[in-house]
Amino acid sequence: MAPPRPHNHAVSSSPTSVPFGGGGWPEVSEDLVLHMERLYPPVCYSPSAESLEAHLIYSGYARLTEDLREIFEEQKASAIQLDPEGEVLGEYSPAAHPAFAVAF
Repeated sequence: MAPPRPHNHAVSSSPTSVPFGGGGWPEVSEDLVLHMERLYPPVCYSPSAESLEAHLIYSGYARLTEDLREIFEEQKASAIQLDPEGEVLGEYSPAAHPAFAVAF
């Protein structure tokens, strides 16, 4: 019989189901996501190249990177830019309006 699963294991199918508030993530920058994607691309396990423990740690970073990409895309899709009267102008762009970057 297999031992019981430890209580500290959290399995999520999407970044919004993680125990850290889901939709309450701070703003995720595209620079961070691109940097993480360069550092931690998905890699298949190779017993001759690394230990299982090392691969599991790396795969956790790769999964976090995937989750950050999804969160970034959700935040980008939901961010809108409003004029002073509240009319929608278009997508939020911190480069075009750095004063708004603090509000998001």
